[in-house]
Amino acid sequence: MKINAMRTQSIIFILSLFFLPLIGCADSVSTGNDTTIVFEETTHNFGNIILGSNVTYSFKFKNVSSEEIILLDVRSTCHNMSVDWPREELPKGKTAELKISFKAAEITTFRKKIFVYSTASPSPMVLTIKGNIINKK
Repeated sequence: MKINAMRTQSIIFILSLFFLPLIGCADSVSTGNDTTIVFEETTHNFGNIILGSNVTYSFKFKNVSSEEIILLDVRSTCHNMSVDWPREELPKGKTAELKISFKAAEITTFRKKIFVYSTASPSPMVLTIKGNIINKK
């Protein structure tokens, strides 16, 4: 009986060596940088778009942190898309827009991503546009 108790204590000790560091990590992840951008929406569906047309959409966002935020870079996964974004600091509590322009160059169903790199957390934020490019009827 005494041997089983010692074995159980040893197993508990060994398991605690693995799990205690994980508990400490949870606290360090949850505290820290108080910089956050909130987008009104992160996905926009254009629906059906006529082949050859240009469409635009503005993703609106707000700095809900206690510090100023700067958008460092914005990249897309598509060469038919351009992005216009604010280059100046965004003070706390203020809103801004990221304007997306997309050219419907071929008949297809599409889903494209936009990566927003900033001084906020998390970075990058991922935005998505999607839709169907159709022939003019």
